[in-house]
Parts: sequence; C-alpha cells; structure tokens
Amino acid sequence: MARKRDPQKVQAGLTGCKVGFYFTPEMVDALDQLVLDMKRMVEPQRRGAVSKSVVLQEGISMLVEDLKENGRESRLAKAFGVKP
Repeated sequence: MARKRDPQKVQAGLTGCKVGFYFTPEMVDALDQLVLDMKRMVEPQRRGAVSKSVVLQEGISMLVEDLKENGRESRLAKAFGVKP
C-alpha cells in the first residue's frame, strides 16, 4: 500500500512515512525511557540518531527477522499464544 509522503520532508531527505498507532500510557513511558537509555549508551556524536522512530523501526525489524527465522517459536508468535 502506498503511503502519502510529506513533500517538505522528502525534499529535506526524510523519506519515511508518517503512521499513527495507539499505545497504552505505560508503553509510551517505556518507549520514552528506552530512548533516553539508548542516548546515554551511545557515543555523544551518535545521540542525535536515537529517536522513537528509529527505535521502533529497529524493534519491528528484529520482530520480522525473528518471525522469519523462528516462525511459530518466535517471540511475536508466542505473544499471541501460537502453539508450536
């Protein structure tokens, strides 16, 4: 499915698509804390690269890879109660 892109962001080199999701307040707090923790861990010159968007993209990429490699044994499948 094609997503609408903001022309100003495309021109600025930001080619991602904006999407919206609902999270519990606890999950938003956990994401905020995760970003802060990662910013503290990385080298000072790399801190600007750490954002909620990047953290979520990396997390989703890890879930996709895990699902491809482990199928019914993946963390995501187990979270949904999929039986091996």
